[in-house]
Amino acid sequence: MGFACPVCASLDTDEVIQRHSVEAAAEHFVPEKRFAERNAELRRVIRRLWGGRAEVEIHRCDACGFAFPIPYVAGDVAFYNLAFGSGGYPRDRWEFDQTLDALTPIALARSQPLKLLEAGAGVGWFLEAIRRRPALHHRVAAEAIEYDDVALRTLTERGFAARAGSITDLVGDPEQKGRFDVICMFQTLEHMAGVTEVFQAFRSLLRPDGHVFLSVPNGPSVEHQEKMVELWDMPPNHVGRWSLRCFDIAAKRNGIEVVASAVEPQWARHRDAWHYATYRLASRAYVAGTWEHRINAVRRRPVRQALKGLTSLAWMPRFWFTPRGAGHNLWVNLQRVEAE
Repeated sequence: MGFACPVCASLDTDEVIQRHSVEAAAEHFVPEKRFAERNAELRRVIRRLWGGRAEVEIHRCDACGFAFPIPYVAGDVAFYNLAFGSGGYPRDRWEFDQTLDALTPIALARSQPLKLLEAGAGVGWFLEAIRRRPALHHRVAAEAIEYDDVALRTLTERGFAARAGSITDLVGDPEQKGRFDVICMFQTLEHMAGVTEVFQAFRSLLRPDGHVFLSVPNGPSVEHQEKMVELWDMPPNHVGRWSLRCFDIAAKRNGIEVVASAVEPQWARHRDAWHYATYRLASRAYVAGTWEHRINAVRRRPVRQALKGLTSLAWMPRFWFTPRGAGHNLWVNLQRVEAE
């Protein structure tokens, strides 16, 4: 008998599409040749997260297509501090404009400013984009919730009300119930285990007819990437592979509905070819004995980056005329619905 699907609760989840060892997962994020101690500590953290298991299995649900790891557990603060450190938040995303365009008529139709919460806000680039849009600047009262201490300090310095934690942490606070008109969450949901808890948090925190705007890596694009370059969507960083069908099911099961969605348009061919070339380099960097693995071990960053750039250029022709996948990101607008 399979594990219950986090999205649809089906037990038809026996299909295993990948297996990854603790060692492979740690190497994916922190190369042992450059950071031996950090790599060793990351192995210990991942093994702890996986309950002492030596490997993780990625299962796919036959009923809805959702892919998720077993053990189904997300990375914690220790994992992210070791795997990525702090920072690296993009200043602009395609989904920011999608959301701002959808948010503007909602805000203009209200007599009072919208109360908006961004979960996983990073250093506040989306909230800054709201400030820069004249139609929204005085019509949105924005708050943020974020784990990263450095990001929290930056949010506060920029004048945003920010608190530490996750969106699910707010559910137990009666003062937060039905408090927000809008919740935004960009490139965050795929990092979270507990689909039902997240969607119930949306419903609990939103006012009637409130909206959620979120984005995730587009599941079909992720699978195309893995097939093309063998750079795996590695847990415990990403623990859910989403499609629009998965959103439809998860939303309906939790008193929410999908009211709009979009897939990011395909990039220009040269940008797409560069994207896959750099990802191919990254995937081969995990294979001992390859040229890319030796490059990744170079300690001097300027030299390493130059060698990576030249090697990626050499890989680009391979991906210029190969089949192209779907857009890389999926944007979804959800709305809370009242029970009949």
